[in-house]
Amino acid sequence: MTVLEVEALRTEFPTKNGPIRAVAGVDLQVPAGEIVGLVGESGSGKTVLAESIMGIVEEPGRVTAGDVRLNGESLLSKTETELESIRGNNVSMVFQDPMNSLNPTIPVGEQVAETIRLHQDIGESVTLPAEFKRKLLGTATDTVSWQKSIEMLETVGIPEPSTRATNYPHEFSGGMRQRALIAIALSCEPDLLIADEPTTALDVTTQAQILDELEALAGAFDTAVLMITHDLAVVSELCEVVNVMYAGEIVERARPRELFERPQHPYTRGLLDSVPRLDGTQSLESIPGDVPEILGEPTGCTFAPRCPEATNECREIRPSMRTVRDGDHQTACLKRDAVRTEMIER
Repeated sequence: MTVLEVEALRTEFPTKNGPIRAVAGVDLQVPAGEIVGLVGESGSGKTVLAESIMGIVEEPGRVTAGDVRLNGESLLSKTETELESIRGNNVSMVFQDPMNSLNPTIPVGEQVAETIRLHQDIGESVTLPAEFKRKLLGTATDTVSWQKSIEMLETVGIPEPSTRATNYPHEFSGGMRQRALIAIALSCEPDLLIADEPTTALDVTTQAQILDELEALAGAFDTAVLMITHDLAVVSELCEVVNVMYAGEIVERARPRELFERPQHPYTRGLLDSVPRLDGTQSLESIPGDVPEILGEPTGCTFAPRCPEATNECREIRPSMRTVRDGDHQTACLKRDAVRTEMIER
């Protein structure tokens, strides 16, 4: 069963010089119980795509075309009131900055409990915001929502959850704050979890723990996960399918092993060549230039100005996604046959 279907999605930000295409006709699917990766440089459009799916694109940006379907129902046709009931319940998001995503004035356990009260029918009032309730009544530790919040904190690996639930975010380490965000996101067992750079700024050991727990929780809750990252090591370990994004477009899609061993797009190969190997046999190479802001409809391939293999044809013809090698491997490159041959020889 496919939980998330993104079809020809386009998100634009108007400027005096014309609209900037942050998301440019993206197609994407995330099946139930699977972790699907989305990788690319900063500025490639990954976070804007996630915000478009959630319906939280900041003004003046807006979705201008395409569709987002969750369990077959279009989210773009929903009212804001309907989306508010869907967010946190059917779809949740873990943001990359846990310190700014948690309310510093409310105990962590109460923040988990508030999500449970809002989205689960447990007979507890949701009339007053959690901050007002705390100031007027104090944190209620004998409620169903509070007990459930402790269970979730324990589930995501926070030690002494009963005690830690009464702590404030500044009393948590970076890894514990990230676990708390995952607890909030999974507290209502959503169908879809979007994880936007969930291990940013964490040490390597904590990163590994968070990713292991996220994988285990996705399996336990049968949750579809869209993993957004620039870390290729993350997608190689976790993901069933990897989508490579550049300048608002998906330029390659494949299973991790196929993508790593036989990348078909020069941009994907550039990303892989910039990652050090454990055996030290490869010199690191960077991709020259930066991800461009695309105004209007570009002519030719958007990667052509940075591509060492670009020809006049690449600069004049817009490539479309096509199947290569097998049905699971697709790329948007006019030179895919040449790239494939070279990589096989390597």
